[in-house]
Parts: sequence; C-alpha cells; structure tokens
Amino acid sequence: MKKIIILTAKTGGGHLSLTQSVINSLNKYFPNKYKIITHFPNPLNFAYIHNNIFTGNLPIIWNIIWVLTNNSLGYYLISIFYPSKKLKRFLKTQNPYLVISNNPIVIGSLVRIKKKLNLKFKIVVHIADPFAIHKAWYGAKNNVYYLCPTNTAKKILIKNGINKKNIFFTGWSIREPFFKDAANFKNIKKLHHIKNKSFLIFLSASSGKKSVYLNFINNFIKHKLYKKSHLIINCGNNFNYIKAIKNKIKQYKNRIILIPYIKNMEDYIYNSNLIIGKAGPNFLFEVLYLNKPLILISYVPGQEKANVDFAIKNKFAWYAPKPKQYLPIIKSLINNKKTFYLNFRKLEKFTIKHKSTNKKVACAINKIVGTI
Repeated sequence: MKKIIILTAKTGGGHLSLTQSVINSLNKYFPNKYKIITHFPNPLNFAYIHNNIFTGNLPIIWNIIWVLTNNSLGYYLISIFYPSKKLKRFLKTQNPYLVISNNPIVIGSLVRIKKKLNLKFKIVVHIADPFAIHKAWYGAKNNVYYLCPTNTAKKILIKNGINKKNIFFTGWSIREPFFKDAANFKNIKKLHHIKNKSFLIFLSASSGKKSVYLNFINNFIKHKLYKKSHLIINCGNNFNYIKAIKNKIKQYKNRIILIPYIKNMEDYIYNSNLIIGKAGPNFLFEVLYLNKPLILISYVPGQEKANVDFAIKNKFAWYAPKPKQYLPIIKSLINNKKTFYLNFRKLEKFTIKHKSTNKKVACAINKIVGTI
C-alpha cells in the first residue's frame, strides 16, 4: 500500500471535515491501495490561540494578520518562521509517496523540507477556502498540485501564474455520510425526546466569536422561542464555553439541549428545521447540500466574508448577525409562514453539481500518485 500523509489543522472543523472527506473518498474508490496518515503539524498551542483569541474573541486581529500576510513577502515569512523541525523529522521517518495539505501555513515549509532532504514525494494543496484565496495557498507556485474547489479559486490561481496542468478542478468536498439515503439518517428528534412535528433549530457554535452565540441563546430565552421550538447547541470542544452556557439553560430541559463535539453532524442537520451558524465553508456547503434553511450569524473576517456574499447573492441563506434581523425570520419559520427568499430550486442544481466532487478528488489524487 502506498503511503499518503494528510497535513491538516485543528483551527476549525473545516480542515478536519476536508481530511475526512478525502480519506472516505480514497477508501471508497481505491480500496486497499493507500495507507493514509493524518498529521497535525501546527505548534501545539496554535489551535487554542486561533480559536479562542483570534477568531473566538478578537476576529479583527485575525483580519489584520490575514490582510498583511496576503502577499509574496507574507508567504515567505510564514515559510521561514514556521517551526518545521518536527515536521522535517516526521517526513523523513515516514517517507511518503504523497503529501496532501489542507493547512496553508505549512505549505512553504513543506516545499523547503522536500528540497533540502531531497525527498521524492509529490505535494498536493487541498484548498480549504472556496472564494477568498490567501497567498499562502498558492505561494509555492508550480512546485505543487492543487485541488481546486470553485471556478473563482481556479481563476485566482491561473491569474497568479499557476500552470493549468497543476490544477485539478474538483468542486467542494462533502463528507460521505451526507450522501446517505433519507431512511439511513438517525432520528435525532427521537434521541432527544422531541416530537417529530416540533420545530428544531440547530445552532453550530463550535467556532467563531463566542459572544455572538451567547447573545443568540440569550435572545432565544428572552423572546421565549423555546415555547414553540427546540434548540440544540453544538459547542464542539470549547469546554470553557460549555460551562458558560450550561448555567443559562439548566431549567429548559429538552427545550434547549447542549451537545459537545459530534461525529454525526449530518444526522443533526438533516433532522433540523433551521440551521444557524458561522459562514465556514465546510459547514456552509454541507448544510446547503441537505437543502436546509440557513441563517449565517457570523464569519471570520478575511477568508469567510466571500462565503457570506456567495450565499446572499444566490439566495441560499440569510445573513442576519443582529437579533432584529434573525428574530423575525425565526418567528416566521416557527409559525409556518412561507418565505420566498431562499431559492431552493437553484440550490438543488448547485448541490447536484457538487455530488461527484468526492470521486473527482479521489481520481485526481490517484492520477497524481501515478506520475511519481
């Protein structure tokens, strides 16, 4: 079996989702051909700093960093100052056939390590942002191959001198469990003792600015939305955040339910009547694939603003960060009033287009391996 290493990050669920979709795809379309190893090369505390300081509390700082480094000098500085000793040792020991990175911070270091150690593996960059493509993704130029999620991303790469032969246009990767038949989705309402006809809101609150989610929960309680609906809050691995919410919702029992990190996100989204969360690309595309009403209440400045613009332009979701914006929408949906804002017909065509993405990703990787 040929060894593939996937370099990913714990800075958000999106990188992990992309990793899982690649593993699922390779195992499905090329079973027993590849041994896949997942590796997290970021400094140990980087994910904590990113999630709890930059995007969690002070996203303006992250936006400044994103803008200032979005150039050739920024790419060079990231690749030079990135602590690469452990990564170098890891790659030398593993000696893989192929290295896939959906973590832009390590790409420059990866190219330098390969050259310095004279290693033979190919490098594939799996771009994890669909529309706003930072220089860190393509600063390695034609020394790597690219799995490109959108036409917008492809145009940016070509404009910046990337050879078309190095670009594989695949579409956006969606985790395999999201493709299940309706009968195979787990009944989440039954699991949490919620009646099937009850209106269920799913709040994805595992990453992004914490105050936005706390504000939403406060308004859910203040406006007594719990009387006509149920709210499931997914907090991920943010344990401090969980403690803060627990005290607020004790008395509401199954009307407001708190869950930590889950592996079956698809079941929760499928069973919910309304989804609310941040405009992270994986979350956005997976919700859209299941054709669910979606309210985006926040985004990470820099790379995720374009995701909001895309959703609004195509009428795939609402962007409503303030209570006066999202409360009327929620009340209208709970009271079963039809809304003609979301374009579900257009959304259905969009999801059909991305249904073959996982196969394209697997075939592209297999083709690149074949050139070694």
